[in-house]
Amino acid sequence: MTLEPSDNAVIAIMCSSESYFDFKSRLDSFSKSMFFTNSSFSIRLLDLVSKEPDKPTIGDFEQVVQPTLPENYHKPVIELWKVLSNSKGKASLKELYEHHTGKISDKWSSYLKVYDEVLSPYAESSISLLEIGVQNGGSLEIWHKYFPKAERLIGCDVNPQCKELSYDKNNISVIVGDAGTSEVCKEITKLCPKFDIIIDDGSHDSSDCIKNLRNYYRYVKPGGVYILEDLHCSYWAEFGGGLFDSKSIINRLKEFVDYPNYEFWGHLPDNLAEKERRIGKENSEYRDIESISFYNSIVVIRKALTPISLVGKRVVTGSKGLITGDEYIKNNHTEINRR
Repeated sequence: MTLEPSDNAVIAIMCSSESYFDFKSRLDSFSKSMFFTNSSFSIRLLDLVSKEPDKPTIGDFEQVVQPTLPENYHKPVIELWKVLSNSKGKASLKELYEHHTGKISDKWSSYLKVYDEVLSPYAESSISLLEIGVQNGGSLEIWHKYFPKAERLIGCDVNPQCKELSYDKNNISVIVGDAGTSEVCKEITKLCPKFDIIIDDGSHDSSDCIKNLRNYYRYVKPGGVYILEDLHCSYWAEFGGGLFDSKSIINRLKEFVDYPNYEFWGHLPDNLAEKERRIGKENSEYRDIESISFYNSIVVIRKALTPISLVGKRVVTGSKGLITGDEYIKNNHTEINRR
């Protein structure tokens, strides 16, 4: 038994991969190239990793190696597999979408990078997630893979056909109804009173986006995120928007960018009242916004761990102040010593 050229390449990919999921993605790419040949090892390994959504066991891999590679390769290649299997690398959302075979899910490719950036810190936590608008229900299957320790994954959709969606995972639920109504909101929060992640992928109509933000942001846990998708719709009249329409969700969100700086407003009664008039809610509802991040068609609102987002203490280091001397900040004629 001899080693085929394609086998050498696959072993080289194993050596250079950072994790099993990295290897799986790279093997898939290699299999579509002109350099891939149909050797027994390469074909059987590709078949193994393609069929399994999670990491195959060592025993599964041994059954691929032993009949297809020269005996002197068995031990080192199996050891390589053990390293990949034990690595802490986790599949990216992009990789999960590329290999998903269950219910259909539909996302723009740029969203996947944003979601990985924003949501990867929660990946190994027992999170609770609400997604408004699930359509065919595939996203809930993918969220289950991405958040394997999730406590609750709840989808809500207005389409009555979503009653037909079923899952073999006890932590996935689908509620059928209009998320903007108080009845459905009560039904959702009865299942789960607070969420680490809320995603609005519903109608994309500006009025619905605003209503959902007003109704559901309060149910985001401290340190959690509220995400709005497909905000390109806010520029289109058929979704209740327009570039200069003050009622579009994008233009309404521009009012929220002041809240991370709430502590510096000066708290003049006229200012506070005008802000509340513009957003249609009391300032206390949103003064815990830590950040708002705008991407192409996505906005991510992060809730602070504290009731008010705070700048913190001023950090001054060094002992020579030849230019600045003793600094202070003036805020509405009030000196605030930040040292």
